Amino acid sequence: WGYHLDLVWQVEHLQQGSVVAFIVSGTGTVGLRDATKTMSLLGSVMAQHLSQTAHWIWIFVKGGKTILETMVPIYKCPVYGHAPLHLASIINQQFSSKLEMERWNYCQTQEALGSFCNEDKPSPVRIQTSTLHNSSLLDNIPVIITAGTRVQYLYETLSTLFAAPGLRH
Repeated sequence: WGYHLDLVWQVEHLQQGSVVAFIVSGTGTVGLRDATKTMSLLGSVMAQHLSQTAHWIWIFVKGGKTILETMVPIYKCPVYGHAPLHLASIINQQFSSKLEMERWNYCQTQEALGSFCNEDKPSPVRIQTSTLHNSSLLDNIPVIITAGTRVQYLYETLSTLFAAPGLRH
């Protein structure tokens, strides 16, 4: 299994300014593998120095600074931490349509949807496809997509598919 690859993908697709909390305990540090390089690039001081039995807590702002990072090298010891975060609440949010309001509500519960949840310049909810001339040959070719429970991968797959010229839906 490549959980470390999922972790890297998820972190890369988080919006700048997202508050991220990693809590890894005991032998879970072994599963980080090469993801520790990404964590170091994002600002972690300890990610590449964790022992195989360490507890590690890292709270940071993507594209910003580390709020808290701590590590206990032996997993048999309990870890206690306290890091109060004061987050501003969003007041008087305005939407141009019901669809945009639904997108915003959905994005409050999901992460790593990339440009779909970008608050400054989001991708369109309904992706426009371009035509491909002389493509009647493609009219009867079915496309099947399975996604399981990973909404982020489904969105990425559908966005790529809709960007292909000639798709008919």
